[in-house]
Amino acid sequence: MENKIKSLIIFASCMFFISMPFLFMPPVLNAAYNPLEIINIKPAGTGNPAISPNHRIYRAYPGIEYNIRAAVIGGMYPYKFSLSNAPYGMTINENTGVISWPNPQTSAQSIRLTVTDAENHVATSTWSINVTQNGFIFIDASRTGTETGTISQPYNSIQDILGLSGHESDIVYFREGTYTVPTFRPEYYLGIGCKLSYYTNPSPHIWLAYPGETVTINMDKHYFEVAASTTPYYFDGLRFYDSYEYGFRASSGMNYAIFLRCEFDTLTTGRAINGNQGFYFAIKEGTGSYLAFQDCIFHDYTGVAGIGSLYNQNKMLVEDCYFYNQYNGANPDVCTAIAPKENVSNSTFRKNRVVISQSTAIGGGNGGFHTSSNNEICFNYFNNTAGGEVDNFNHAGDQEITYYYRNTAVGTIMLKFINADGYSDGPFVFENNVVINNASGLTYHYTCGPNPQNYVTFTNNLTGTPTSRIVDSNGNLADSYSQYIGTRGWQIGNPVNTDSLPPTAPSGISIIIND
Repeated sequence: MENKIKSLIIFASCMFFISMPFLFMPPVLNAAYNPLEIINIKPAGTGNPAISPNHRIYRAYPGIEYNIRAAVIGGMYPYKFSLSNAPYGMTINENTGVISWPNPQTSAQSIRLTVTDAENHVATSTWSINVTQNGFIFIDASRTGTETGTISQPYNSIQDILGLSGHESDIVYFREGTYTVPTFRPEYYLGIGCKLSYYTNPSPHIWLAYPGETVTINMDKHYFEVAASTTPYYFDGLRFYDSYEYGFRASSGMNYAIFLRCEFDTLTTGRAINGNQGFYFAIKEGTGSYLAFQDCIFHDYTGVAGIGSLYNQNKMLVEDCYFYNQYNGANPDVCTAIAPKENVSNSTFRKNRVVISQSTAIGGGNGGFHTSSNNEICFNYFNNTAGGEVDNFNHAGDQEITYYYRNTAVGTIMLKFINADGYSDGPFVFENNVVINNASGLTYHYTCGPNPQNYVTFTNNLTGTPTSRIVDSNGNLADSYSQYIGTRGWQIGNPVNTDSLPPTAPSGISIIIND
């Protein structure tokens, strides 16, 4: 392994440790690892791969709130967001990138989004919105009488839209209510799927909850089968309840698929074997780019993964998601909150909250980052309340470049096969984290070679045992450690005392402009 920095653990008071690099390099804040990039807002037909003009972001229905969230990777978080040339009434949350247009009436052209990161690097992009009544379908569970799918004569079930011809790119608004998923043209051998991507006649698959209304998709022990499509999949504001084996069994080759503000509630399996069960399973079928989960909740799942297993994903974003009530079931290797299994690269896992008592938050047997490189795990709160593993890395000795920084991890962080003969792995960089466990830092599995700590960069981390009282029950730094807020761990804020030196100037960072 090349370019590894040896580390030395220095004992300090109050049962905590600050890890300092060899030769006592002055402490610094993080510098960005990857270029700042806006992944879901760009002019139609641009990007690599090109974003489809059928994407949800380009259309609004007159008088119904248009609401999306910018997805950004790279640079140095936190970001600041702003808009220019926006239509009247459109606003953006400067901290989250949520864009709201409460009352669209006329189309808007060349709206410009600007993102500035914590190191003052800038990315900009533009997009346009067509305000129209064309290409929209409405569903209302309480509807009786004539059904045409319009806002005044909506359909009343999911079944009504599954066989529609020529409506793949339509945006579907669900009104308040519960909608049951049927079995529909399943292909997987279990025979309980509802296929949204049926050959030459895909069903509409941009599904939105009507603003301000509660919508439950009752999976009724089914799951969705989805494949690559000319219209990207987009689901916003929906609760997916009571799935079996999977929530979505999806092709890994899909691009620009987005899950926003969705709740994934209750998933069980009847199999003790590893079938990559999870709320979202990306089957190994080509490489897909720009998959995003933002502001989603995953809970009450047994013997399955939350997000995963994931194959062949490039520049994926998992951000501001919450995972809880995760249970092992018959096969604990399958059960991981976030499970990137193989060939997941250049992706970001940021600002997620995982509170579990069994299995792991990220990594592990079924989510092992196999042959995966250049991934950022940052600003997350991982807590195994039973004191077990929260993170399990390099499960098969083939996990590549991994940046793990500004996380708060309460539980064991296990590394395997580090510098072991016959394996090519890493490098692994752990910087500016808060790590609470019995080892006061990293734990090296017996599969590692001699002195594995010499092959892992572990710098500027605030570490201690569970009795150190460094963090409270919410993962926030205790008052006596408040000087580290904004420099160590997942919390964002203005620290009482910052490091004495400014951050090192980043290298290789560029400005990306999508016009």
